[in-house]
Amino acid sequence: MNTPAGEKRINDRVARRAIRHDQVEGVTGLSREEFGLENLDLWRAYALDHRRQSWEEGADEDEGFYHGNQFTTDEIELLNARGQVTAAMNRVRPLLRQFVAELTANLPAFTVLGATSEDHRKSWIFQEYLAWAMYQCFFQRHAERVIKDMARVGVGSMIVDFDPRADDLRGDIVFRRGHRKEVFYDPDSQEWDFSDSENIVVSRVVSLRTAIGRWPKHREGLIRTSESWLQNAVDERNKNQYSQIEEQELITVGQEWTLGRNIYEQVSHIRLIERYTKVQVEVSTVVHQDGRQVEFLDPQKLERYLASQNRRKLEVVKITLPRIARITSAVDYYLDGEILPISDYPIVPFTGDDADNPFPIGEVRHLKDVQRLVNKWLAVLLYSAQVTSNLKILAEEGAIDKDEVDKFQTNYAVPGSISIVKQGAITGGRLKELAGQPINTAAYTILSMLLQHMEYEIGMFSMSAGNPEAAPRTAQATRDLKEFGGEKVALILRGVDQSYTRVGRVALEWMQAALKSEKVLRVGGDTDVAVDRQRMLQEEGVADATGMFAINQQPQQGDLQLDENRFLEITEDSKAVIRYINDVSVGKYDLRVVPASYRAVNRQAKLQEMMELQQRGIVDGRAVLDQVEIKDKERILKRMDVQQQLAAQLEGAVETVNNLETQLQRLQSKVTSEKIKTEVAKTTAELRVMLREFRSGLEQETRTVQGRSGGTRGPSTRTTPTAVASAT
Repeated sequence: MNTPAGEKRINDRVARRAIRHDQVEGVTGLSREEFGLENLDLWRAYALDHRRQSWEEGADEDEGFYHGNQFTTDEIELLNARGQVTAAMNRVRPLLRQFVAELTANLPAFTVLGATSEDHRKSWIFQEYLAWAMYQCFFQRHAERVIKDMARVGVGSMIVDFDPRADDLRGDIVFRRGHRKEVFYDPDSQEWDFSDSENIVVSRVVSLRTAIGRWPKHREGLIRTSESWLQNAVDERNKNQYSQIEEQELITVGQEWTLGRNIYEQVSHIRLIERYTKVQVEVSTVVHQDGRQVEFLDPQKLERYLASQNRRKLEVVKITLPRIARITSAVDYYLDGEILPISDYPIVPFTGDDADNPFPIGEVRHLKDVQRLVNKWLAVLLYSAQVTSNLKILAEEGAIDKDEVDKFQTNYAVPGSISIVKQGAITGGRLKELAGQPINTAAYTILSMLLQHMEYEIGMFSMSAGNPEAAPRTAQATRDLKEFGGEKVALILRGVDQSYTRVGRVALEWMQAALKSEKVLRVGGDTDVAVDRQRMLQEEGVADATGMFAINQQPQQGDLQLDENRFLEITEDSKAVIRYINDVSVGKYDLRVVPASYRAVNRQAKLQEMMELQQRGIVDGRAVLDQVEIKDKERILKRMDVQQQLAAQLEGAVETVNNLETQLQRLQSKVTSEKIKTEVAKTTAELRVMLREFRSGLEQETRTVQGRSGGTRGPSTRTTPTAVASAT
């Protein structure tokens, strides 16, 4: 039981996301009593519609057929009389299970785009929160049941709601599957997603204790309504005036008819009816100077907000927007009414075929005729094998006593193994043995053809289910066959993509309107994109070393507001840390699902493709390892990073050594050149010394000669030192 303070927090959070019953009355013009009566009348009108009744009858038969009820009572009696087996080769169930497994192998991935650069910077928050919310509520299990409903009966429903009591009263978006017997769409709807429905009704029977626990203020009214509801059903049953839907009510709640006392042994239950309808409401939007917008449906809350702000910096714009009203009643007793802050129905249908109405048929309906033929053909084959493998005897009348014939056929052979003929019809004795004829191989060919046709009808082949006999010889041929076969379900996948997009957009509206408290999340996933995003957020200071980040984080007293999305916090150890507010209520965003992101991935084929890309140098080993499911992947990735770093260092060292060797060769060549120059200079100097000595000796010799011939005159040839040197 919640404390009064806790109840107040719940009511405050609910009030922020919805208008209570008094505003709903103002929008619709109905009183509380009229709301309850209209809910009951609308549910009965939808439930008793002849199209809905016909669809329910076929859906019940299809579900039973899926679970193996594939023979009628007359067929079972006939087969037993013939001595044939009544076992069914149920190929419908494994094919549909394979179909569901293919479409729910992974969580759907979404892409969120912001209208402005600031919105685009925060768009990753919505993607991470959607993944976190889906993980918290086991979305994959709900999706399996929704897709299974779509395959079996034609339509499955996913309900997107906001639970203000979740996460310690912080509130969370929740996803759940709506049972086909609980969700009632407008029978006149014609759109593929039933978005043109005037109303959508969700009705289910719950225990009275559950209803009182949710609405404790209506305890007496719920008890009184439950008693009158059950008594009215009993009176109408006694008068044989009860309707089909009221009979189903009594069966649903588990009440047992007692003939002796002519009363119902009742269990305290009550029927809850939730009606969703589209309304037009006037919304007051407060626009701040920084572009931030805050919507108000309640005029009193608007006035209080304006009083707490600086009116000169605010602009109030009043517009009319579509919203969804939800009115809840217990039978005809009004419980609650609210206007949800979303513009589209929170009940999203998943359909395989577009029937121009909310009553499409599932894949089982298309497989039933072929499955019945397979069962009958199998029964004939087994009977033929049983008959032909036993002894056949022709006997003349009186050759065997009748009691012996019955005993022989019961204990030894099968009925019809002894045939009585007239006397004299058999030559060479009164008994004759007949050999059995083998079954024609065409019978097995036809059976195989029927099984293949069922696979072709739904687009799921035995090869995909692990049948080695149906697999191609090469991996490339296997990938090609799977890709070409997948084209058959492309039409269904497009419808599933659009339905998931609606689910994401409704969740996005809930996030912006209802998430007001601070929440701490973690960047999830081990893909390259998630790892890179986590590293980027850590560098920017948005997330810590573990990938944790906060949304709607508000600054406390003493913190310094830097801008509309950041503030400076002084920690206990006197460190300044920049925090991001990440206000999800601000901004405008668009969302779409990543096509077929929820489908199964052939990891072996993907691994082979990545290995080929690695050989071509397009990707590295990390991208290849991401395709392998092994233990301690993170440790291996870190080791690969270390090895890559060491390899890069080794490559750098080798390059440095090569550069040094080149420089050494260049220096050695330079040293050799310098040595040659030194030798040449030395030789030149020696030659110059020798030349000077030669010149000196020659001049001295010349002077001696001139001295000897100093007195002689006349023509003579005078040899100067320069001439001698030149001659030399």
